[in-house]
Amino acid sequence: MNRPIIISWDPKFTVGNPALDEEHKTLLALINNVYVSAQSMNVDDVESRLSILIAFSLTHFHHEESYMRKMLFPEIADHKRLHDEFLIKVQNFHTSFQKGKNAGTTSEMSTFLASWWRDHILHEDQKYAVG
Repeated sequence: MNRPIIISWDPKFTVGNPALDEEHKTLLALINNVYVSAQSMNVDDVESRLSILIAFSLTHFHHEESYMRKMLFPEIADHKRLHDEFLIKVQNFHTSFQKGKNAGTTSEMSTFLASWWRDHILHEDQKYAVG
């Protein structure tokens, strides 16, 4: 059975760094997993998947920021700020689910994750893309 997804991988998401592109594919899969769990209203599953998303995002953002430092990317401070804002927002969603405030959170979270992915990958990450 095909699982519903909010975003499919598209070659336009590529940044030209194979390791970061693979991490972006994993990040996208984790975002889609959160969406699927949220749609099923399985709060424990959403909490677990948000925890995994947060942990992976921390690792990925570290790798991405290290890469940007190596290439002397001039907008690294702004990019890091966007990463930090993402982590705060996702952590807030996680906290809301832990407190049982998931009724309005599900839709807001799904919308945020989808729009953040598109905006961040297609606009911000493309600023350091190779090729």
